Amino acid sequence: NRLPVLHSQAGGARAYQKGSAVLEMMMYVFGEENFRHAIRHYLRRHAYGNVSTNDFYQAFQDAVGLTPDWFLEEWIYRGGEPHYAVQHETNSAGETEITVRQIHPMDEFVRLFKMPIVFEVHYTDGSFDSLRQMIGQESVKVVIQNPKKKSIAFVLFDPGSNILKNITFPKPFAELQAQALHAPHMIDRYDAVAVMAPIDADTKRDVLAQIFHREKFHYIKAGVVAQLINDTANDSRLLLREALRDPAVEVRKTVIDSIIHIPVTMRADFEALLTDSSYDIVLAALTKLAAQFPEHLPRYLATTEGVEGTDRKVKLKRFELSAVAGNKASVDSLVVYSSASYEFRSRLIAFDALKRLSHLDDRVIGNLFDAMTHWNNRLKNPATAIANSFYQNSEYKKLFRSYFQNHAWTAHQKPLLESFVNK
Repeated sequence: NRLPVLHSQAGGARAYQKGSAVLEMMMYVFGEENFRHAIRHYLRRHAYGNVSTNDFYQAFQDAVGLTPDWFLEEWIYRGGEPHYAVQHETNSAGETEITVRQIHPMDEFVRLFKMPIVFEVHYTDGSFDSLRQMIGQESVKVVIQNPKKKSIAFVLFDPGSNILKNITFPKPFAELQAQALHAPHMIDRYDAVAVMAPIDADTKRDVLAQIFHREKFHYIKAGVVAQLINDTANDSRLLLREALRDPAVEVRKTVIDSIIHIPVTMRADFEALLTDSSYDIVLAALTKLAAQFPEHLPRYLATTEGVEGTDRKVKLKRFELSAVAGNKASVDSLVVYSSASYEFRSRLIAFDALKRLSHLDDRVIGNLFDAMTHWNNRLKNPATAIANSFYQNSEYKKLFRSYFQNHAWTAHQKPLLESFVNK
């Protein structure tokens, strides 16, 4: 939301995620040495005591002689984040003119933002010019000199993404390509790849392959894979095979998570993921391979035998797939894992599997009732949602009511379950 960090209804995302981003920005704005000196002073002076935001402000004044009132005003006492609309052009003198507009909606909580912003113009010869300027107006034009009239490769607004913001900065494909390949900061290369998402595969295929082979950071490589995952061109298929063997888990997981239809010619490549070092990848591969190639399910189950997975996810998925194939013992195993003998995460996975199997009997109802009246809300609430899903079926509704009437309940359980069965 757009509420200030200090607003009583701002919520945890502003106190923690945005709060940490604001502290990081303070270090960027006032300098790392000043920031760390002020923080040390603040912590030592107020050790084991209560503090207010003003104490934090005072620490900057006392320790380094800075008055960050304007910064705290716009980032702590006011809300929202700036949305910058940026565009650049070369004027008749060869200078780079960069126009910046603040286009976010403004109200009692959100106003214009004043922040020192770095502008970089990178040239095709590998050099660049940089300018840091305070931007606080609704619209401003920044001019960067180019006396040698060098050819521009790409322009960066806030390189390294130091400022919490939204940005609209349209760029031609050639500029995105240069930025994705040559920008010094990972986040700027990542942003360039992300912006390529709506561009057609024929235009970007070769460029994305070049980025994949040049890049070291796994999330950028994963972004490339996500854009070419369902492209049927041979070059994309070759890249896909490389991605399936990439040392980064994130890259391999993007392949199995993003692909819609596994090519038959690549079935063996994807089957190799059943023995991956990542439980999440094993689970995703088992699920997708079983759905697309059910005739090979016995082999997939044999390959993953003995693999538990985090919270027993792989083991329970194996039971579910086996149950779909008609194995009653696997259904019984899921019922057992939904019981109070196991921790809540495994129980919920088992309940979800039983719901997908449309399997409900007295044992499952008993386990659901136990979960619905549990002290742990992370078990209670999802279990109640699953029970409500079953309860929409008139036959299952009779089973729930019969089970409730034929069993004794504690003073804590009875009103909760009575409210459920009387709906």
